[in-house]
Amino acid sequence: MSNSLTIQYTSGKVKINSNLHDSFYAVISQREFKVILLLKLKENINQISFNPLMICLVSLLFMFINNVFKDLIRSLV
Repeated sequence: MSNSLTIQYTSGKVKINSNLHDSFYAVISQREFKVILLLKLKENINQISFNPLMICLVSLLFMFINNVFKDLIRSLV
């Protein structure tokens, strides 16, 4: 059996279908229409644990950096 993961974004809602038996977190920014998906594979990387708060903070940091660079590029053009 192959692993599959489907992410659908419609009318402001995100639907995730998966046959994976792994734990995952999706951090969603509706404004940017981005889904950041972090997989934690139980079999392969048991020793790594993902803290949901840390995932949110890192995601917000990346969104902030992304917006700053967009504004910087717009100001240069």
